[in-house]
Amino acid sequence: MDGYSGQRTALQVNTMKLVPYSNDHEDEWQNFARQHNSLYHDIRWKTVIEESYGLKSAYFSIFSHEKLTGLLPAFQTKKDTLFSLPYMPFSGFLQDSSNDFPDNFNEMGINTLIIKQKTSNPATENEYVTMIKQLGKSKDDTFQNFHHKHRNMIRRAEEQPFSLKQATVNEFYPIYRKATNALGTPAHNKRFFERIEHYFKNEIQILNLFLEEKAIGTILEMDYGNTRYDLWAFSLKQYLKYKPNVFLYWERLKDAINVGQEYYDFGRSVINSGTYNFKKKWGAEPVKLVYKKYDLSSTKVEDIPPQTGSLLPKIWAKLPAFVANPLGPIIRKHVY
Repeated sequence: MDGYSGQRTALQVNTMKLVPYSNDHEDEWQNFARQHNSLYHDIRWKTVIEESYGLKSAYFSIFSHEKLTGLLPAFQTKKDTLFSLPYMPFSGFLQDSSNDFPDNFNEMGINTLIIKQKTSNPATENEYVTMIKQLGKSKDDTFQNFHHKHRNMIRRAEEQPFSLKQATVNEFYPIYRKATNALGTPAHNKRFFERIEHYFKNEIQILNLFLEEKAIGTILEMDYGNTRYDLWAFSLKQYLKYKPNVFLYWERLKDAINVGQEYYDFGRSVINSGTYNFKKKWGAEPVKLVYKKYDLSSTKVEDIPPQTGSLLPKIWAKLPAFVANPLGPIIRKHVY
């Protein structure tokens, strides 16, 4: 599917040039994303989302004095709206140094820009963060740095007959769909994960968690640069009393240390939520995510807060599988 088909000439962005992405820029784009260890700016997400959901891409390279200095991946979610980046916890502008904001999108008929951006600002109550742990040099050092109560929880989880086995999307998807439905969230379509598995085959790791012979959990991770990213991880609700997620994350942290990764990104949470507190026990620290909606025809900027307190997840969690399974991907396409 073709990407953004608006004006193809370079647009001035303050002292920079904002240039619609073309395949001629692919090597430069990929090198820039890898140099910044920024998984969600990898150009392959463009193809994954295009082929999974049919959205129209609007990727831009930012040049200054003929040198690539930034990236902006986005999709047109409405005729006059760009979103960076659907289905990902964050993306937005990736720049070497400048914080200049593009002010010429309206020349391309774009009136609204929605950005999910990782920042260095401190997070406060009811804000999104991604939880990142700096990994120790060895699993023993890492284990000893946990609180004694957390060490005891790990020991108890290790006493259970758990095991991890490599899995495919076909084996991952039924557990993912059942678990995410139970949490009150519509599931992605299976093709979304098949495209990820295809295009990120050298980075992706999918494992299913077994309690004896029963598959009760799953995790999909990627190693990118110096960081391991936990993209999706679930355990089935009826088995949570056995602490499967404790076993799962300890095994994956040990593996990340063994292969030389420096950081583990546990993924998005809301400050002081249950998942936030769980990740804090592993030594992960919050990195603030800013979700903003820019009206490019004015100076209006609107914060997009986390969706909490809604009745919809409770309703969705009660739907029978024969309703939720086919309906989920249809709805999920529009949950950016």
